[in-house]
Amino acid sequence: MQTTTRRGISYPSADRSDRADIALHIGNVATALDVDVLFNQGTDAARQAAAHQAGGGRFWWTTDTHIMWYDDGAAWATVGSIAAGTITSALILDGTIVDADCAAAMALAISKLAGFPNDKTRSLMGDGSWAVPVMGAVNQRTASYTLTLADNNALVEMNVAAANQVTVPPDSTASFPLGSEVTVAQLGAGQTQIVAGSGVTLRGYNNNFRLAGQNAVAAVIKRAANDWYAAGNLVP
Repeated sequence: MQTTTRRGISYPSADRSDRADIALHIGNVATALDVDVLFNQGTDAARQAAAHQAGGGRFWWTTDTHIMWYDDGAAWATVGSIAAGTITSALILDGTIVDADCAAAMALAISKLAGFPNDKTRSLMGDGSWAVPVMGAVNQRTASYTLTLADNNALVEMNVAAANQVTVPPDSTASFPLGSEVTVAQLGAGQTQIVAGSGVTLRGYNNNFRLAGQNAVAAVIKRAANDWYAAGNLVP
């Protein structure tokens, strides 16, 4: 009876002196083939659950992550290594990079965004679409009114029979971005006056803040925190 150098697997002697042990020899070969498998494949979870092979020497291809692993008898290691900075776009499957893979400060060209129209007249909207910015919907009011953020770049139409007011709120109530503009129109017969909310500075030529009359139009423009211009068809 002789044994292999690496595994110690028994096999018949060259002089055939142990032919009577043929069943034992076949059993040894069967055991070795059953245990000492050089190549496996399966899921990565199955690889991690598998016992290490004594003495190592086994490879495992993960069918779900597509990675080749080597078992040295005590630990698993990936076969081959990828040096930093060597991954090219050709090695990345299209559609596999997702939002979570992108750094918060990633410098991405706007032309790479989905649906980029290459049209300077269109902007990226809050719903993810590209469109030409337009004034918001008309907000018609039938009584005195305080502006809200929804009125930014929109038209507030005062359809009131009696004198009424449009109040520009403080940042603590509605923090409009700098440069915001709200258009105010007097549709009804009641004169509309633009007034400043608590803590707000309202600037107007000659301190004129009343709309001139029915169908007069004016606008308020935010220049700084709690600081607005009023301009248009305004009278004392």
